[in-house]
Amino acid sequence: MKHSLTLCCLILAGVASADFDTNLIQNPGAELYTGSANEGPNTFDYWNQVGPSGLVLVDSYSVYPVNYAGAPDPNPGLTRFFGGNAGDSLVQPGYTQLTQTAALSSNMLAKIDAGQGAFNLSAYLGGRNQFATDLNDEAKLTVSFLSSANSILGSAEIMTTQDWIHSQTLNKDTMQLFSTNGFVPVGTRFVVFDLSFLRHNGTFSNGGADSLNFSVSAVPEPASMSVMALGVFGLIARKRKIK
Repeated sequence: MKHSLTLCCLILAGVASADFDTNLIQNPGAELYTGSANEGPNTFDYWNQVGPSGLVLVDSYSVYPVNYAGAPDPNPGLTRFFGGNAGDSLVQPGYTQLTQTAALSSNMLAKIDAGQGAFNLSAYLGGRNQFATDLNDEAKLTVSFLSSANSILGSAEIMTTQDWIHSQTLNKDTMQLFSTNGFVPVGTRFVVFDLSFLRHNGTFSNGGADSLNFSVSAVPEPASMSVMALGVFGLIARKRKIK
């Protein structure tokens, strides 16, 4: 009985050890920046700004309290990304975008190439709905999976939908957790993160983003799962036999 229990525990421990890696997105909550904490033009460590000349701004919670849709503030740094001046105000829609690239850890590559690398992408997205014309402003986080030759193998995204935006109370700043998951395409070596804010009306994008997260886990091989199941059933059968 003792040996069977030990074997089962070791197998379960092996499965648990294939847990999620650390967050691969650097500076996920806008804490590391240069500029003003209250909507000044900013640059962010680990992020590069691309696209039009619009400015992505950092937003201070102390100035603009944020409702996290019933959840506690997930980010103690009191900052978040904010769309800001989304390009030329005469061009609709306008957008601002930040991007960064990360290399997958070497210990994950064998699992990924075997089709056993699972990912989870999540972020708090939303914005400040000050005026009726701003209800269309969106925030989106996209991850693209690249091969060693920089070929795009696939992508995934989360964003504030039009239905969600229109369901929010006017003049209320609300953020909500959005997430998606799936398997990392075989052959992936790099992941590119794009954080973008789209302005449909007016001169200012009210899209916001906070606590961005992307992690990868190693899924157990079918053979390992079978062995684990046999161990569990063996324990049950042995226990019944002892009785």
